[in-house]
Amino acid sequence: MENDLSSSGAHGRVLYPLPDEVTLELLQYADPLSIRKMRLTCKAVHRVTYERKLWTSTLDRLCDELEIFKPTFPMDKMTLPELEHAATAPYRFMDLVKLCSSPHGIYVIPFQSREHLQRMPGKWVGQADAEVVETHNFCLVPGGRFLIASWESELILWDLGL
Repeated sequence: MENDLSSSGAHGRVLYPLPDEVTLELLQYADPLSIRKMRLTCKAVHRVTYERKLWTSTLDRLCDELEIFKPTFPMDKMTLPELEHAATAPYRFMDLVKLCSSPHGIYVIPFQSREHLQRMPGKWVGQADAEVVETHNFCLVPGGRFLIASWESELILWDLGL
């Protein structure tokens, strides 16, 4: 008897002998991007990665971990692609933030902004005087619409309009 993951079945050699239920249970503990990558391993895992139950539990767990207001996502009414998109959104957003923070990255320009000028000794300070700065202090407000960033003596609220 072989001690590897392969076994012989009625239709020949089976390389992935785990039942779908076990695979589903294991994938529920993976992050959403890893689930997408696991999709490429074999047909058996590929099939399980399209289970609605997997993406609802993944999104539910993500809401708990990131303190996202759960009613933001009406999971019972969302399609499978919408569930997968919502579950991977925080990772895609963080990748964009990291890209924008790099010296050779792109810069995110707001769709709309409201400028509040403040009086400083000798001049008015506004958006035109702003310079690109790197920040590591930011927080996505529960609900996912607002992002708060801070550096030095500034606090900035971004309306992501999602």
